[in-house]
Amino acid sequence: MKNILSLIVIAFTAYSCTKPPTKTYNYDLDFIKKNTEVIELSSEDGQSRVMITPHYQGRVISSSNNGLKGTSNGWVNYNAFDNDSLNTGQNIGGEDRLWIGPLGGQYSFYYQQIKPIDEDNWKVPDAFNAEPYEVINQSENLVLMYKEMLLRNFIGSEFNIRVNKTISLLEKHEIETNLGIKLNSSIKAVAFNSKHSLINKDTIQWTKQSGLPCIWSLAMLPGSDNTNVYIPLKKDVKLNEVGIYLSDINEDRILINNGILKYKADGKYRNKLGFNPDVLMGNTFASLSPENNTLTIVQYQRTDDTLYFNSEVSIQDNPYLGEPIQVYNHGPMDFSEPNENAFYELESTSAMKELMPNDSITHFQRVYHLSGELAQLENILKQIQ
Repeated sequence: MKNILSLIVIAFTAYSCTKPPTKTYNYDLDFIKKNTEVIELSSEDGQSRVMITPHYQGRVISSSNNGLKGTSNGWVNYNAFDNDSLNTGQNIGGEDRLWIGPLGGQYSFYYQQIKPIDEDNWKVPDAFNAEPYEVINQSENLVLMYKEMLLRNFIGSEFNIRVNKTISLLEKHEIETNLGIKLNSSIKAVAFNSKHSLINKDTIQWTKQSGLPCIWSLAMLPGSDNTNVYIPLKKDVKLNEVGIYLSDINEDRILINNGILKYKADGKYRNKLGFNPDVLMGNTFASLSPENNTLTIVQYQRTDDTLYFNSEVSIQDNPYLGEPIQVYNHGPMDFSEPNENAFYELESTSAMKELMPNDSITHFQRVYHLSGELAQLENILKQIQ
C-alpha cells in the first residue's frame, strides 16, 4: 500500500448526525437562505431546480427533480454552520464545488510549505474554500461567476489564477442527447453542467518544474447502505491497477465484473479510489441508490492529455502520473463503525498544462439525477456503461 492521503476531507469529519425531519429540497433551500443569498435555476414547470450560492464559493448546494417537495440530492453538513462564525461556508458540503489540484505530491496546494508533507499540515486554502465568487451574469437557467486567487504550492511556487465558473440547467432534450438515452414520462430528471476555465494571470509561463494547477470538480452526495458507484473499465483491468487510498478495502465493498467496478458508497468507511486514463472506458460514471430510486450520473470532459495528479502524500518521482476521476467514501477517521451514513464523492479533474500568460484550461462536470422505477434506472445504467 502506498503512503497515502489520510485526510482528504478532514474538515468534514464532524458531520451532522442530526437529520432534518424530512430531507427535502425545500428544507435545504430554507436552511441555506437563512445563512446566505441563493440563486436558483429552474425549469419552466418548476420541477427541475438547482440551488447555487455565490458567497459559498459558487457551490451548487443541491438540486431536485420533483420541485420544492422533492428529495434534496446534495449532502449538506448542517453542523458546519454552527462552527462558522464568519459565515464563510467552509466545509458545508454541496453537490458541486471547485477545488484546485494537485492534491498529493510536492506541487500540492494543501500542505502549507511545512516540511515534511504530513497530514497534520493539511489545510484547504481559503481562496477556494472560504471566499466568495462574484456574479457576472445570471438568467433563469444559467449563472456566470468568477474568482481571482493567489495560490502557493508545497515547494513555494506562486500562481495568480482567475477561475470563470458557469452553472447551467440542462433541459430534457440535452440530457437525452448528452447521454444517448431516451427518458419516458415516468422518469423525473434534473441535470446541470458545471463548467470552469482556469486562466494563467501571471506574466510568465507555468512549467512542470514549478508545478501546475488544474480544475478539480467534486460532487458530495448522501451515502446509504445500499448505494453503489459504478465505473466502466476496460475489460481486462484488475483491481491492482486501480489506485486505492486511505485504507485497505474488503471484497464486500468493491468488485470488478465484466469491465464494471462496483464500489459501496455508504458513507461509513473512509476510502478513496483513483482511476488512471489507461483503465477507463468512456467519460461517464454513476451511482445508484435503491433507497430513494435515484440514479446519479456524472459526465466529465475527457481529453487526450496525460498530466494528472494522484492522492499519494509524498515527494513523488512522477507527480504527473495521476487520475482524471476519483471516488471517495467518507467515514470516521478512526475507522470505527458509525450508526449514521455520511457522504460520498464523485470527482473529476482537468489535465494540467504548461500555460502561457492568459492561456487557459477548461473542464466540465455534468451531474444528472434520474428518479423512477428501479428496473428503469438499472436499464439506463446499462445503456451508459
